[in-house]
Amino acid sequence: MKAYAVSAHELDTLTYWNTLASVFFSIATGLLTFGVGTWISVWVQPGAWSSNGEVMAKVIFPICVVLAFVFYAIGILTLVVRSSTVKTIKNESRASKT
Repeated sequence: MKAYAVSAHELDTLTYWNTLASVFFSIATGLLTFGVGTWISVWVQPGAWSSNGEVMAKVIFPICVVLAFVFYAIGILTLVVRSSTVKTIKNESRASKT
């Protein structure tokens, strides 16, 4: 088992990036769920929806899906930045012999 000495500002940085990644992935999942749910509702019951439902299926669904993929990409980017912080901590730490 390896233990790394992590200073307070490095721990704050890791916490910050983890929080951002969680928020971006949550927003993306919510948008994707809303968009797909809207599309499925209009697709399953085409006669029950008014023209507003058709607009939602043809406009809101693509917008939600595109925004979801944008937020997923931002979430992945935050994980990449966080991994570079972890690499820096590992590179600056010395191995201790027990």
